[in-house]
Amino acid sequence: MFIISLLLILPTALYLYFELSISIGLTIIMIVSWITIYYSNTTVYSFKKEYLKNASLPIIFLLIHTLFVYMLFGNEPNFLRILPSIGLFGILISTSFMFVKFVANTKDAHVFETVKILFYLMLTVGYLSVILIKYNLAPVYTKSMLFYSEPSHFSMVFTPIALAYLYFLDVKYKLLYILLLLILGILLPNLSLLVGTFIIMFCILEVKYLITAVFTGITILTLFPSDILYYISTRINFFTATSHDDNLSVLVYLSGLERGYLDFIHSYGLGIGFNNFGYMGPTGEYTAMAMQAMHGFLLCFNDGSFLFGKVLGELGIIGIILTLIYVYYLIKTLVTFKSSKLKKSKDIFFSSFFILFSSYMFVRGMGYFSPFTFMFASSIYWYYLESSNRKRHE
Repeated sequence: MFIISLLLILPTALYLYFELSISIGLTIIMIVSWITIYYSNTTVYSFKKEYLKNASLPIIFLLIHTLFVYMLFGNEPNFLRILPSIGLFGILISTSFMFVKFVANTKDAHVFETVKILFYLMLTVGYLSVILIKYNLAPVYTKSMLFYSEPSHFSMVFTPIALAYLYFLDVKYKLLYILLLLILGILLPNLSLLVGTFIIMFCILEVKYLITAVFTGITILTLFPSDILYYISTRINFFTATSHDDNLSVLVYLSGLERGYLDFIHSYGLGIGFNNFGYMGPTGEYTAMAMQAMHGFLLCFNDGSFLFGKVLGELGIIGIILTLIYVYYLIKTLVTFKSSKLKKSKDIFFSSFFILFSSYMFVRGMGYFSPFTFMFASSIYWYYLESSNRKRHE
């Protein structure tokens, strides 16, 4: 299962050390993985027509929708951005399908061992990075974490791996590792990791242990220096953000939400087209404030800081419908997860990415082309494959 490690670590590492965009890095890794899968297990090529049809439908829809929006509002299509973006989306979909077929033909024990190794590796990376950041020894950027340019990118990958591993442990070990995750989230400090940890707590702990863990977490927070509490409070304070505020995270988040809303309104609910966020449409008040605070430069301008803002602005009402569909299946997955009906490591592995995608969707994201979106697409294909298998055996 070397391919899993390759997909989750290398794209961000290439971005960190070689300034290669994450989308390009992900493309390279996907192609390498595709070739590796082909030569290691040719059974993944047992395509069925409905699989091919389901893979091509999203690509055709995105192309038609984007061109329609361009023509409707009298804008000239930017094919240099449209075609590579949709082409990369096609590569992501097709590779995720091949990856799922590859995992399906892998022993369940191998999947668990891979998740276990990745968990301890990334936990080590997390605490080692805390030391490096504290003594200004972090590679490249002041808060980079060995393979990741920032703690948020690290937490996006680490939290679903942690959920997939902790699910099978005894409750005493679950509580121990949750404590370590909370402390790591505080030491970095990073809100995405803290939010992800609380999602993990909700998923794997019974109510009595969950209440204990929450109170313990709050108690631990009060024991840390006041600047840690200040960091957390400012990250959840959306009502006093100004251009003179040092809390750029909230300004950037509100900018993404505001631009998504404005794009939705100005396009009459149709959206501005796939991957046009930040290239078209009005900017808004919070964007101006954020750019003023950063002297004309704006982080996450094209990915909206979190995915829902981007989906809302680009796909309009269809984006809202897709989000509601995800929330519906998220609730179903959470119910199944909490009921302990899932027994296979493969089910837990893909379910973990599907669940933690909620954080990527509503808290902190990296756009469409990242290791996390690849794993989310894979989780959808996994459920589709499992559902097809169950119907075939009924």
